[in-house]
Amino acid sequence: MRCVERGLIKYKDIYTEENLRKMELNERQIKAVMYVKEKGKITNKEYQEISIVTKKTASRDLAELVSIGLFKKQGTTGKGTFYVLDRHKGDRGDIKGTSKRGAIPNEAKSTNYKQF
Repeated sequence: MRCVERGLIKYKDIYTEENLRKMELNERQIKAVMYVKEKGKITNKEYQEISIVTKKTASRDLAELVSIGLFKKQGTTGKGTFYVLDRHKGDRGDIKGTSKRGAIPNEAKSTNYKQF
């Protein structure tokens, strides 16, 4: 959500650990989202390293994060492929589409502020 208050733009942070847990993500996936929030992107290799999993498990977890609309895949295959948070247009801050796990509940959203 976006609204202007005294020179500040208020944004809802839908990528909190609490919200991700409500979406029933596993601990590895939550760790990956937090990693991308901090670093800006993640590769399959980085996912394998921070989660201590095989390439196959990393690929499966990352594909699920893409399918539920949290991550956006950049590149097709190989070493140049990485994943970023799928920032959505619009003011509501909701995750686009529906997933088997459901969208983040409105009451679970927290607020961050950015100066403009």
